[in-house]
Amino acid sequence: MNNRIPNVYDVLTKRCSAPLNIYNFYLYVRNEEHGINFFDMWLDIGLLDILTRIHFQELEKSHSIATQSSSTLGLNGSRVRTSNPSNVSYGFLDDYYLPNFGPLFTEDMLNVQALDPPALFHNKDRASYLKDIYSYNYTKPFLPSNSMFTQDQLSAFRQKLANRYLTKESPFRVSFPSRLVNPLENASKDQMISNPNLFEGIHSYIFHYILKPAYARFLEKRMKHNISTSSYAIRFLIGYTTTFAAYWLGFCGIFLEYSRKVRVWTLLPFFIGFYNLTCSWFCFDPLLAFVGYFETKTLRFSRIENKKVRHHLQFKAFYAGLLIAAFVAANTAIFSSVPSVRL
Repeated sequence: MNNRIPNVYDVLTKRCSAPLNIYNFYLYVRNEEHGINFFDMWLDIGLLDILTRIHFQELEKSHSIATQSSSTLGLNGSRVRTSNPSNVSYGFLDDYYLPNFGPLFTEDMLNVQALDPPALFHNKDRASYLKDIYSYNYTKPFLPSNSMFTQDQLSAFRQKLANRYLTKESPFRVSFPSRLVNPLENASKDQMISNPNLFEGIHSYIFHYILKPAYARFLEKRMKHNISTSSYAIRFLIGYTTTFAAYWLGFCGIFLEYSRKVRVWTLLPFFIGFYNLTCSWFCFDPLLAFVGYFETKTLRFSRIENKKVRHHLQFKAFYAGLLIAAFVAANTAIFSSVPSVRL
């Protein structure tokens, strides 16, 4: 995964490395796309899908154990050994892993009453949780193996999702086409219990029409830029001020008859000025790219783990460095070599 550019499905379901991991994509959707409620709903529906499959897997496990228990003796007269029903295997999660155990954790799902308070959706920071589970010390998230999810618990979860994202009074309400919302609004309590695919249409809609286009813009941003928007503004102010100071010093050196050895020191303000202006023009810092880092927030940096992205940014940094060197060399040569004339 570190040697290629992942697609949106890889980012949403696998452990992709920074800066193309789900944590940075989540921050991008929240801060740039302003569609975080769509993303949260997609993750919560994914969690519901996992819990539903755990429920049916445990039902099949229990049915298998009950069938084996109908005969306690084997063909040779020995007692048949049955597996412990509490030791349920969740190996399928390795193939279909969704990092959405938060803010709705499986511990909360075991208690139907815990689904009622609205505070359940406010007391956990999903972004920080996504960041933690994508560390190198990652361990598989908690999955209860001593209890089985009941239909009532899953139904309560489905009802909570509908109330959170689809009711007009909810601050987290998101808009969908009526063909997707009407089946949920008209669903009876029995349908909430028996139909595990009520949210399948909405889940697919969010993926194809919200997250997939957003990821294309996110990928373009990460492949071209490595500094934040606020840092861009700061660098522009520093670059504009320093470049103005460099020109002022250069003209002062010419008209006050300073020697060429003194005037050549305009190299420093020209370098600082043009470096920061170039960073602001392209929203790209060559030095950060060379050392393999990118800026998540102002003055907060993270290492670029994806080799493809790192090589692409370093290649771009080489040409940005040549552009900066050309600007600095040209202006320094002009202001240090022209004859001085005292006014």
